[in-house]
Amino acid sequence: MENYGTVEYKGKTLTLTQQPYICDLIGSNHYVAMAEDEEGNEYEIKYPITNPECEDESESCDWTDFSVRKFIV
Repeated sequence: MENYGTVEYKGKTLTLTQQPYICDLIGSNHYVAMAEDEEGNEYEIKYPITNPECEDESESCDWTDFSVRKFIV
């Protein structure tokens, strides 16, 4: 599993398994990335875009502000 960083969520460390990317849905305003916890459960992490006019992609979001959705399989 690739490691593109981690986020803390409800006492768990979630490891990003892909680089966050801009969601390509019409009207989207966030970056998204998949993540896993230590048990192998999968999550979707969303980062709202707060600075859409910036030239440096690293400044387009507050990367500490995110929402999490757990995938139930």
